[in-house]
Amino acid sequence: MRKRYGRKVDANQKEIAKALRKTGRNVFEIEEPFDLLIDNFGEWLVMEVKNPNTHARQKGGGLMTDKQLAILEVLHSKVLVAETIEQALELVIKRY
Repeated sequence: MRKRYGRKVDANQKEIAKALRKTGRNVFEIEEPFDLLIDNFGEWLVMEVKNPNTHARQKGGGLMTDKQLAILEVLHSKVLVAETIEQALELVIKRY
């Protein structure tokens, strides 16, 4: 049996989750299929965090994985994508 290593978490994910928590939201860091599950005062939001500074991003990475794209095809809700704390706060707080 092959040993499975933990997936790499984007460096900015913890900072984004912390910033969202400071606004009173409950934030759960989940492994799959996306990065964050956010309780926006009764409205559940899903967020994918991308790091704009990674080597993979510079080589065309930073996009959704095949598994994520397959889920998006059948999902009846949107997945928010943020690279910075500012983007994440704007997507979550300024929804209305």
